[in-house]
Amino acid sequence: MAETTAVEGPTRYVFLVRHAESRWNRAQSNCNVCGMLGECDHGLSDEGREQAQQLGKNLATAKKDLQYGTLPAARMHERPWIERALAPDSIICSPFTRALQTAVIALEDILKENNKTLKVVPDAREIKTSVCSMDSTGELKGQDLRDHLRKELELFYKKDA
Repeated sequence: MAETTAVEGPTRYVFLVRHAESRWNRAQSNCNVCGMLGECDHGLSDEGREQAQQLGKNLATAKKDLQYGTLPAARMHERPWIERALAPDSIICSPFTRALQTAVIALEDILKENNKTLKVVPDAREIKTSVCSMDSTGELKGQDLRDHLRKELELFYKKDA
């Protein structure tokens, strides 16, 4: 039997957020083959954008509940977890459009308030498991990835002229 050694250091907490509904997810549920094969790195659907916005609202509500002492008594055991989630050491994201959009929309306030940048990590992405996984073939990097994300977000949030 091998001996194990305890690793000294601070305790780290990891919170995982799955991306909101993508156009691929929507096309799949509607059996829309053209919608599934029409692009390689599907962004969020309209419902996905609403889901990401709702997560952002839920986090904002949790923050207010903590600040004003209005967290329901039944949820007081969640307080340390909510505090940790609202003040992360870092925020790591997959380079896929759907994940980036979800993070930017849902975590916008957390990113701003904690002066954090979104760290895009290629290894945080889904691994393509079959030839049919067209939504797992995104290859954009650097400025190309930023430009693509900006265009995708502008589909939802047109700038007023």
